[in-house]
Amino acid sequence: MRTPQRQRGVALILALLLMTIATVVAVAVASNEEFAIRRSSNVLRRAQASEYLTVSEYLAMARLRPGPSDAAAPSPVHIDLPWPLDLPGQAQVQDAQGCFNLNTLSLPAGETDLAEQRLRRLLELLDLSADIADQLLDWLDEDTNARFAGAEDDAYSRRRPPMRAANAPLGDVSELRLLPAMDAEAYAALAPLVCALPAQAGINVNSAPPLLLMALAEGLRLGQARDLAARAAATPFASLDAFLSDPALSGVLLDGGGLTVRSDWFTVRAQVTLDQLLLQRDSLLQVQDGQVRVRRRREQVGG
Repeated sequence: MRTPQRQRGVALILALLLMTIATVVAVAVASNEEFAIRRSSNVLRRAQASEYLTVSEYLAMARLRPGPSDAAAPSPVHIDLPWPLDLPGQAQVQDAQGCFNLNTLSLPAGETDLAEQRLRRLLELLDLSADIADQLLDWLDEDTNARFAGAEDDAYSRRRPPMRAANAPLGDVSELRLLPAMDAEAYAALAPLVCALPAQAGINVNSAPPLLLMALAEGLRLGQARDLAARAAATPFASLDAFLSDPALSGVLLDGGGLTVRSDWFTVRAQVTLDQLLLQRDSLLQVQDGQVRVRRRREQVGG
């Protein structure tokens, strides 16, 4: 038979146990609420920062919207936008056509020969495998017949996880990393010189870097390409004829197909810092029929 003193001891232990459990539950609830508040605050802060970056898009649209006198003038290559917010940030507009548009290789048969020659020259200048060209052409074309060094569904289906060739234009340059011959080093060398725009978007010679200019024609030397790029940076070529007749191209047989001095595609690169949150955004803008539209956005937190 239990004594009253022993019963009181058991009751005290039970009371302490219940109090401990209640304390643990209370702490857990408080921690969950604190986490929820912190998460909501982060979501709200990012949404607010994202809206601030949208301001830079509107500024870019206003600058890029063509006026009556802009129809024949070369398009801008680089614009530093004013930053209207009382927060650390910046925004720039860059021509998005100063690159080799990989999707020109997806045009109908017979219309891609010149683009293919330029890609192969670019790969050679970068000392990259020529297999990349065959594999990219197989990735883009609609058939399942692999070229000599190409890759179609048979090659990709053996991967883990298995996949198939896209057989369609690129949605993003990063798709190059799926090609069997494309390693990290090759991608790092090639990616800054190429882009994935609609197939009809040509190379703007006013914003193309010297290495890409060298790939436009056989026999174009680095010194000539640098002279062309320097002249374009100082005073953009007003027409394609002016570019093709430049003294730096003397003795060089350069086909003007796929080249332009006017761009319809631009990238807005903007960043803002809000309460220690750094948010960056790349927006792809298209100028079409007198209007400027955002076609793609990509955001990332941090540098």
